[in-house]
This record gives sequence, C-alpha cells and structure tokens, in this order.
Amino acid sequence: MDNELKIAFNKQYTLMEKRLANIITTPGMILALSMAICMVIMQPSWLSEKWLQIKISFVLGLVIYHSYCYKIMYSLQNGTSTISAKNLRLLNELPTLLLFIIVLLVIFKNNFPTSVATWSVVGLVIFMLASIQLYAKIRKKNENSLSNE
Repeated sequence: MDNELKIAFNKQYTLMEKRLANIITTPGMILALSMAICMVIMQPSWLSEKWLQIKISFVLGLVIYHSYCYKIMYSLQNGTSTISAKNLRLLNELPTLLLFIIVLLVIFKNNFPTSVATWSVVGLVIFMLASIQLYAKIRKKNENSLSNE
C-alpha cells in the first residue's frame, strides 16, 4: 500500500474512532451510569445485595476498559501505538465477556448458577480465541495468495 493511501486510511480511521467514542460509547456510558445511580438512589437497599456489588465491580471494569480504549485511540492518532493488531482484536472481545457476565448477574441475581456461568464464560472465551486464530489464519492465507499473484 503506498504511503498516500495509508495516510488517507489513517485519517478516515481517526475520524471514525472519534465519532464512535464521542457520539456513541461515551454518551451511552454516561447515560447508563446516570440511570444506575438514580436506580440506587431510589432503592438504596439494593446495595446490600451481593449480586449488585459484583455487578458494580464488573461495570467498573468496563469504565476502566473505556478509559484504556481512549488511551489507545490517542496513541494510534499520534502514531505512538505499540499494541499489535492481534492484541487489539483480543481487547475488542473484553467488553463482550464483561457484558455477558453482567447480564447473567442481572438475570439470576442471588440465584446465580456459578458452575454453569463459569463454563459458559470459559466456552465463550475459547470460542472467541478460536475465532481470532481462524481469522488470522484466513487473513494470512489471503495475503499470501494476493502477494503471489
């Protein structure tokens, strides 16, 4: 890929990253956190529920993930990123896992089926890792076939 085309793609990716972060994910996070705070203010007794305490810790993990994504976004824009494409793909799956666990906690509350949930999460992780490996293998095969032409 020539340098001019690479610069054009980087500009477009930067614009798309900013729009996604500033128009969708950050306002969505703020809205969700605001609603959660209102819910706890209206029902403070829920804070004594173990499932909610665990859920809040996973939500805090999502907020930390969100902040880390901003750090990555700025390093990509500045050209100082050292994170590999494979690690970005792995990192992209983290919110799926966290949200899966959060939804399970909300659905089952104090009747959380720990063993079933654990195996579900393990299965989901294995599926995601296998999918990432398969994608990398297919992509490498396609790149090799293009370079041989």
